[in-house]
Amino acid sequence: MTLVSTNRELLERARRVMPGGVSSPVRAYSAVGGEPPFIVSAHGCRVTDADGREFVDLVSSWGALIAGHAHPAVIAAIEAQARRGTSYGAPSPLEVELAEEIAASVASVEMVRFVSSGTEAVMSALRLARAATGRDAILKFAGSYHGHADALLSRAGSGLATLGLPERADGERCAYRERDGGGGAEQRNLTRTSAASPDSHHPRMLILINRGSAQGELSLGSHDNSTATY
Repeated sequence: MTLVSTNRELLERARRVMPGGVSSPVRAYSAVGGEPPFIVSAHGCRVTDADGREFVDLVSSWGALIAGHAHPAVIAAIEAQARRGTSYGAPSPLEVELAEEIAASVASVEMVRFVSSGTEAVMSALRLARAATGRDAILKFAGSYHGHADALLSRAGSGLATLGLPERADGERCAYRERDGGGGAEQRNLTRTSAASPDSHHPRMLILINRGSAQGELSLGSHDNSTATY
């Protein structure tokens, strides 16, 4: 293999045109030390970086590569579709077939919405949950990253640490505007509140509450069936 650039050279170039030199803050390695490898090729369960080092890939494109890298059947399907066009910006038969396959394979899935990122998926799920329940409180695990939507960046773990940003303080208010079906915008105010778990076996949780709504109770169960109410 001919290496045209090293990891360090690519990172220096990337930092001049991309924030942190990466497309996602969790790839910058700042929170854990070191520098990210730039992958130039992959096959099966292994990837090779720009310095020629080979790694066993435990990331698998965050779960998307269930058949591994460069599987012959996948490559053949991509080549066949590329000859028909790569992107239409309109509905296509393939997305219908995929949605049907997912719904038939997972008993709890009745309908499917395809999105381009995990952030969009979480935002869509929260919007659907709020509409279905009529509730405004959001419960998330403190220290976990659920995408870069403003309301979800509290206690966001390594993704936030990479950017050198402090943890959001309890009681801090987060305002954002949400458009209704008629094209108008309504400002929604969320207050961040940390909820200590009932015992040390459970991770801490973060509750985002719309203070304009009626207050309710949230009960968290523990391994010995006791509960803590907030």
